[in-house]
Amino acid sequence: MRMKKNILYTLALLSIFASCAKTELPHFGGENDPDAVVISPSVAVLSSKSNPLGEDNEQLRSFNEGDIITIKDLSDNEVYTYKLTNGSWKSTNGKCLLWHSESLIIEASYGSKGEGDRGVEDQSDAEKIALADYMTYSGTVTRIDGNELSFTLERKQALVTVVIKSYGDQYNPDVDKISDLKFHSIIPYIRDASGNYTDVRDNGTVGYRYSAIVPGGQSLGIFYKVHDQDRKVIDPLNQTHFDAGNSYTINLRVGKDKLEVGDISVSDWGSTDWGNAEADIDAPYVTFSADSEQKFSMDFRGFNGNFTLGEGEYFEYSVGGGEWKRFTTTLSEPVAFGSSLGDLRLRGKSSKGTATDNIKYSNIKFSTADVMVKCTGDIRTLIDYTDYTGVGTSSAKFCSLFHLNTLLTTAPELPATDLKDGCYDSMFYGCTSLTEAPELPATKLVSDCYRYMFYNCSSLSKVIMLATEVSASDCLDNWLYNAGTSASSRTLMVENDDVYYTISANSNYLPDNWKSGQATINYRNFTPYVTFSAASEQKFSMTFNSFTLGENEYFEYSVGGSAWTKFTENVSDVAFGGSNGDLRLRGKSSKGTAEEERRYSIISFTTDNVPVYCTGDIRTLIDHEAYQTVSTANAMFCNLFYNNSVLVTAPELPATDLADYCYLGMFQGCKSLTSAPVLPAETLKTECYEVMFAGCTALSSVTMLATNVSASNCLTDWLNNAGISATSRTLTVASKDAYNSIVGTLPDIWKQDAENTTVNFQNN
Repeated sequence: MRMKKNILYTLALLSIFASCAKTELPHFGGENDPDAVVISPSVAVLSSKSNPLGEDNEQLRSFNEGDIITIKDLSDNEVYTYKLTNGSWKSTNGKCLLWHSESLIIEASYGSKGEGDRGVEDQSDAEKIALADYMTYSGTVTRIDGNELSFTLERKQALVTVVIKSYGDQYNPDVDKISDLKFHSIIPYIRDASGNYTDVRDNGTVGYRYSAIVPGGQSLGIFYKVHDQDRKVIDPLNQTHFDAGNSYTINLRVGKDKLEVGDISVSDWGSTDWGNAEADIDAPYVTFSADSEQKFSMDFRGFNGNFTLGEGEYFEYSVGGGEWKRFTTTLSEPVAFGSSLGDLRLRGKSSKGTATDNIKYSNIKFSTADVMVKCTGDIRTLIDYTDYTGVGTSSAKFCSLFHLNTLLTTAPELPATDLKDGCYDSMFYGCTSLTEAPELPATKLVSDCYRYMFYNCSSLSKVIMLATEVSASDCLDNWLYNAGTSASSRTLMVENDDVYYTISANSNYLPDNWKSGQATINYRNFTPYVTFSAASEQKFSMTFNSFTLGENEYFEYSVGGSAWTKFTENVSDVAFGGSNGDLRLRGKSSKGTAEEERRYSIISFTTDNVPVYCTGDIRTLIDHEAYQTVSTANAMFCNLFYNNSVLVTAPELPATDLADYCYLGMFQGCKSLTSAPVLPAETLKTECYEVMFAGCTALSSVTMLATNVSASNCLTDWLNNAGISATSRTLTVASKDAYNSIVGTLPDIWKQDAENTTVNFQNN
């Protein structure tokens, strides 16, 4: 952030003059008391007061009818309220403050909001935005001449104006209008491109200004919509708070995925015609900041040859918002920045980026030991800072740019999706203080593109890599080697579980400490296949008992991220678990895994003493590509885990549109199953849950939310001998009425008054 001016709070001078007949009370009297005061406030400097959007001094220096000033006499805690009425200040109840001593200790405030409630959320017109203004004074005032009472108020609010400065190429400012823009929950005052107030809140475009008064100390959150799609910028000041008394103008550029913050100008609220102020537009240059003085150098001498810029190309830097200094080869002297010197910003015009290949590159270093450096900005501003959002990236490389930079704690953004072979090779190699990788959004990787990228980044704890095509040669070779070894935890986000299993199968692509079990694995688009895991080796079989798949239908499995193996009939003794990895199962089978109660398929595991944990959504066996919308009205899973004694957990059963017999006997005899999957269907079908959990002796938790249980035998023996070895049992149903409708199907140990049994009602 570049601050053009940072001045202390604007102050307003308030003069109070006497005029009120003594009463029996010592500290206050009526309006005719000769020792009472009649206030006559004035403003010492240009200030918004109750006209924060005024355009001339007369308006800015004046108060409005109905404005209120309160004064508290701390000697007796009496509060005196004055209101501007017919051009003069009047006590609101005829009670006035008296000069009861030569000095008074007072507290005063201007504005209709008190200290505990300074946030005015609706500032959509001039009257409403004025209500948000708030100033206070606390101290001793001395009687000097007559009855005049003078003190200075300190402003507690900040003015913020967001200017829509430009649009990215992906949007048309004449068509793609901005609507519902707010600062956190504050509804701002809007002026159109001509500077005129508008109450139309869904027509924003270039030149529109959104203004609000916010409490001092608040950070900014901008929320808005384009084409009814939510967009937001959270704290673009990097957790810098708005200082009370200052005016901030923030230029924003509307991009596809976010608002990009340009320059932010800061000035004294009282002396700036902020209504017409505009800050210079700055792109998000690669910016380095440090708490103490640090020195920057950029060396063009690579591993085995020099990096050279193209004809007419250059880089340039600026320190503390000063002039830009151009260079085309290795800097002759390190450049001081940080602390009172300000940030160092770097930008360029270099079609090749900062490297020709992995031996001819430029390298950024910091020479002052123990002074850590934060980096922000968009790496594309080194390719072409004047058109960084539209510049081509398919020829740009940044190999070894921060090689062995042990002081770098944060990285610039790497938004490119069109990559060059080897583009980020070794870019952060040995950056031992880097804790979070920049997001890598490219969906298709190219040869060597991330090779050695975070090699030996021992503090790394978070990586987001969203590629779906990772087949290019060595594209992820050793990219996380020895990364995160000193981090207390590690989180890896990839696009989906197919990508995870693909890269986890290659030890050069995903080391053990970044795999599930030693790291948290998140998926941006997760497909919850039915997945089986075991601590040691187990064997999976799926047997078809008179069950046949439809034409072109199939099931398939994958072990440890290996290729999918398709099958349409019995499959036996597939090893998984332990070092083999999980077994994932998915399918395309409109009938599910059964045609009726006597024609079904059954899953079994060979090794009796190795427990198996199952997760995922059963609908991925119907259609793994459209499981969330697939019809479940004809799908059955009768007896799927019949007498499966090692199954500990069950897949999800989210269907609400059930088929007759759909889950009949599905978990019958699963004596290790402790918790039933949630059964959300409201209307049951014939025999749909019959003997579903019969013989599940360890079962301790059941959630069944049906309210219509009139179908024939829908709950017959569904909990027969279930939970008999559990130390406690919990049954959750929709309501008391629902419980009463099924109580006849419940064994005694699952009823409301049974020992160690709890019955919960979801809707009561």
